[in-house]
Amino acid sequence: YALVVAKGGSKLVESTSQGPPQTMRNIKQINARNGTMHMLAAVLSNFMGSPVEDRTGLRGSYDYKLEYAADPGATQMPEATHESNPAEGPSLPTALQEQLGLKLESARVAMRSIVIDRVAKPSAN
Repeated sequence: YALVVAKGGSKLVESTSQGPPQTMRNIKQINARNGTMHMLAAVLSNFMGSPVEDRTGLRGSYDYKLEYAADPGATQMPEATHESNPAEGPSLPTALQEQLGLKLESARVAMRSIVIDRVAKPSAN
């Protein structure tokens, strides 16, 4: 996926917080203090079960609280499978767009990988 700015523009406000950057996620929200879009993309990668690349162009640090419905099927395409449940809150893709002005798009992203040519037992000392 690619994390991009939605049609209406970003709703993020630059952080005035002091201290190190933090982005934390639990079952129904993502909280950030001095969080970067690169950090948000990393958290979303874990949530989606697929790589998410930051293509927002936003280079600042932001404080935000993203609240969404718990969704056990988060590894599937958001547009096709994540329906909002008004009783629990919006789906993650809907919350991203409504609350932060961002969205996830299906995309090809470059990934680093490690190739192991061979494995051998260490020799005795």
